[in-house]
Amino acid sequence: GCVSRIPCDCVLGATEANQYRKPATGMWDYVVSLIEASGRTVDKDKSLMVGDAAGRPKGPGRPKKDFSASDRLFAHNIGISFHTPEDAFNIAPMQKLSLPFRRTPLPSLPPHPLKGIGHMDIEDERIKKAPGQEMIILVGPPASGKSLFADTVLGGQGYTVFHQDDMTPSAVKKSARESLLAGESVVIDATNGNKGQQRYKSL
Repeated sequence: GCVSRIPCDCVLGATEANQYRKPATGMWDYVVSLIEASGRTVDKDKSLMVGDAAGRPKGPGRPKKDFSASDRLFAHNIGISFHTPEDAFNIAPMQKLSLPFRRTPLPSLPPHPLKGIGHMDIEDERIKKAPGQEMIILVGPPASGKSLFADTVLGGQGYTVFHQDDMTPSAVKKSARESLLAGESVVIDATNGNKGQQRYKSL
């Protein structure tokens, strides 16, 4: 069919809940960077997204509602047109939907400006290690500053820091266990974004 004649430059899949998982635009941004690095440009007016996560409700000919609206929102966030598979392959016209707006409260800023706005004012805000042994598990998406915080703020306070970027998860867990058994306090620097990654709590 026509799809088999369309060249495929790359296949991407998000394995974690981070900036690359739809409806975040990380995968699109990455592909655009590859295209622009080759001297080409992306024409959004001629780009489209085909996906079945369109936020469609249960109805005639559809025994189940769509599992999410992530594909439709992905296209919306990028600014390209969106089509369901049925619409793209002329099986059925796409249902027009008005997706609900979810109001999410944002945290309020402190009443006073951040001190210095320099290098985190680490000298003034140095974290003091608590007496006794402890384990700190950092949680956050990639590039959120976990490693900088671990090395700069915690590394000099008597903590042994383990970076999952430098070791496999099993090696981090093994080394952390050995350090804990030796009486050391440890810091686990990894994404730790879901319950399946809470392996360190058993230590």
